[in-house]
Amino acid sequence: MKNFRPICTTLFNLNFRRIIEKMSYLCTLIIAIHLLAPISSANAATLRGFVLNKTDEAPLPNANIVVLNTAAGTITRQDGSFELARLAAGAATLQVSHIGFATQQVMINVKQDEIASVTILLQPQPVVVDEIYLTSTRYRRTWQDLSMPLASV
Repeated sequence: MKNFRPICTTLFNLNFRRIIEKMSYLCTLIIAIHLLAPISSANAATLRGFVLNKTDEAPLPNANIVVLNTAAGTITRQDGSFELARLAAGAATLQVSHIGFATQQVMINVKQDEIASVTILLQPQPVVVDEIYLTSTRYRRTWQDLSMPLASV
């Protein structure tokens, strides 16, 4: 029994040292990532702009703006303005779309550490849909109980 205690203490110290070594490695890695993150975003560019209706130049809120071949994208605010931050410097293609307007692709070229601006005018385009039939009855029934064919949307 006397020899058991030094063995347990030794095993505990070895495991504790391994845990401390792994934690110090992990902390060093986290600190390095946080220190290098501003360096990678320092070479990025920012794009600001407006999306407007081409006929009357009214702002288009909630227009979709996507940088093709990337995960970057945004929607316009109520005044038609938008901002895309941390874009890679160089040429890119924006795809701008809005319901009731023709989708447009715009080529842009942003420089490193630059705030570029662009105004995009979208041409109105009517939305074409098939015929829609609505029927109503005074009685409460589920659509499965009806004798006519229906499609659920």
